Amino acid sequence: MLVPSLRQRMFELQRVIAQNQKTPIAFDQGMFMNVIFAFSAIVLAGAIWFLIRNRAAFVRADNP
Repeated sequence: MLVPSLRQRMFELQRVIAQNQKTPIAFDQGMFMNVIFAFSAIVLAGAIWFLIRNRAAFVRADNP
């Protein structure tokens, strides 16, 4: 409860860095986090799909 949220800390870092730049670049952190979340979800869904599709390749063969 005593530590500011990650979003607030990132906003502060962006503000401090922007002060030293001649032409600050507008950057929407909320949208960036949404894009990262969507990309991660797509990669994870692809990995799960691959494992389910090739389930037989990961089953042990019974060799007595």
